[in-house]
Amino acid sequence: MLLEPYLHKNIAPGLVSRLTNRKAMESQRMDWKTWSPLQSAQTRDVCAHMTESERRTVALRGGLYGLWCAATFAIPISQAMVFRNPVTLTVAAILCSIHIIAIPFWLRSQRRFLCGTVWAKEQGVDPNDLRLFSCRPFGKQSDHTT
Repeated sequence: MLLEPYLHKNIAPGLVSRLTNRKAMESQRMDWKTWSPLQSAQTRDVCAHMTESERRTVALRGGLYGLWCAATFAIPISQAMVFRNPVTLTVAAILCSIHIIAIPFWLRSQRRFLCGTVWAKEQGVDPNDLRLFSCRPFGKQSDHTT
């Protein structure tokens, strides 16, 4: 950039640092379609190296999971709250139970999909070792005890 030395010294060092940070973020190829606030670093790496085809598949899977959540959790709960009768409450309880029971199967499917990407295969990422979330599961103690 022709004005870069001038910008660094005189005009806007904050602007230059923001532009530098933006370039660093773009180099990681983060995408809002694959980003999650609780995502582990390992999952973030896999998502950052996805091909366009894999990104489209992720978007489709995310949309279908959203429909699944609506059909087995959000809609039944809202209907049970609005129409308080035994049939609606029973259907909502059954669908919510099915949703909760299906969560481990969905997470296993996500691990298999992520480990099946081109980059993850090249890196030898194993579905059994892939952490999807940055937080620890309940009841697990850290390796470092104080």
